[in-house]
Amino acid sequence: MQFFGRKLASYSDSTLGWRTSSWEKQNKVLSQYMPKWGEGRSHPLRILGGPN
Repeated sequence: MQFFGRKLASYSDSTLGWRTSSWEKQNKVLSQYMPKWGEGRSHPLRILGGPN
């Protein structure tokens, strides 16, 4: 949460269907769910562009 601005925070996650409109609400959601996620990994589905 340290990377979210407290005054301008707004977050939407289309995969999970989550949408929050404040830092406090986002903090509550992530505090509730993220500790239970364990160690995750993220992989790109497709990379567009050249070799650079």
